[in-house]
Amino acid sequence: MAGSIEVGGQLWTSASWLFRWVVSRIAEKTNLSQDDRGVLHEIVDENLGWFSVDSLVPEALSTVREWIASNLVTDADAELPLDLDVDRAAALDHLQDLARMAAVVRHDRLSD
Repeated sequence: MAGSIEVGGQLWTSASWLFRWVVSRIAEKTNLSQDDRGVLHEIVDENLGWFSVDSLVPEALSTVREWIASNLVTDADAELPLDLDVDRAAALDHLQDLARMAAVVRHDRLSD
């Protein structure tokens, strides 16, 4: 199974375990409302496999994009086990793709 995250109209798809890890970390590491965190936990708990960052209210949208662009890969490198059952370096590279997507969208929004 896979999960997808939409950022700025772009789609990032990953293995379901990595999708759940990202969505869980967004809920834990960002300053979202209790309701928004609840929605993210529901996405993970119910294995829904889809999260659109763009669907968040503007304040939360900015916060989540910033965290993805600036902290996602660093946090993953610190938190993912060194003896991960899959290729850890490939997982980090794939997370970097999501971080780049968020950074481009964030930059484009600042330029407008």
